Amino acid sequence: MRRATRFTFDSLAVLSLGALFLVLLLWLTSYYRYRVFSHEGRVLVLAIKENAFTEEWLRTKPPTAHDWGLLLPAGAWRFMGIAFAPTTIIGSYSFTFTSGGRDVTMFMPLRYWQLAIPYWLLAVLASALPLARWLAVARRNIRRRKGKCAACGYDLRATPDRCPECGESATVPRLNVR
Repeated sequence: MRRATRFTFDSLAVLSLGALFLVLLLWLTSYYRYRVFSHEGRVLVLAIKENAFTEEWLRTKPPTAHDWGLLLPAGAWRFMGIAFAPTTIIGSYSFTFTSGGRDVTMFMPLRYWQLAIPYWLLAVLASALPLARWLAVARRNIRRRKGKCAACGYDLRATPDRCPECGESATVPRLNVR
C-alpha cells in the first residue's frame, strides 16, 4: 500500500511540474510571437512583441540564428553558456525582402527578448529528478541487502517482520552466516 501511494504521489508530482511548465510557457507565448533555433549546442529563443509589421517580417524573412546573434545587445546577461536579454526595444528596425521581383525595405518598431540555454544544462536539469529517484531506490535496496529497514536504516536482525523504529513491514533477506 505504501509503495503504491509513493508511486502515485511521485507520478502526480512529475505530471504537475510538467503541467506547470506548459502553463507558464503558454502564458508567456500568449503575449509574444517567438522563434526557437538550435545552434552551436544551444537552444536560442527570440520572443517578439507583435505589432502591425511583425507578421509580415516573420512571414517574408523569418529571423535566423545569425539574426538572433545580431539582435543580442551588448549588455545581455551571460553565464556558463546561458544568455538572457530582457525586453529590448529598437525604434526603427529595418528588414528587406523581395516582392514582385524587387527588393522592398520596411521599417518597424521591434520589441523583443532573447534567451539561450545550452543543451548540457537542459540535460542536467532533465536528469536531476530521475537521478534522485534512482539514488533513493538504490539506498533502499542496499539497506534491505544488509538486513536493515529500507525506510529508516534500523537493524532488523532481531525483528525481521516489522521495523520497531518506524513501523514499516519488512522482508529481510536471509543472511548466510558461516
